[in-house]
Amino acid sequence: MPFTTALKSFPRIPNEQAPIAQSSLLPAREFFTFLTGLRDWATTITAGLGESGATSFTVATLPTAVGKSGVRYIVTDANATTFNSIVAGGGANIVPVFSNGTTWRIG
Repeated sequence: MPFTTALKSFPRIPNEQAPIAQSSLLPAREFFTFLTGLRDWATTITAGLGESGATSFTVATLPTAVGKSGVRYIVTDANATTFNSIVAGGGANIVPVFSNGTTWRIG
């Protein structure tokens, strides 16, 4: 996920002079809309981090590589470090892996 796109979609900040609460103490509509947008934006960013390698796995716990071409993760138990080889577990190597759309490969 390109993070520049996500950053451009940051929700519009409400008028800082407007009240953030109504007389009922519920959030003002504009503020509530901002908070909802902020939650959705944070969810998008968090999902992007999980898809970009911010999370480490063992080889056995990697999600499926099928259909995820270009997605990257870190594995903590690779048995080799050879670039572009199919990753296998059982070792002590910490390596980046990427999906080619079918399998996880070291690199």
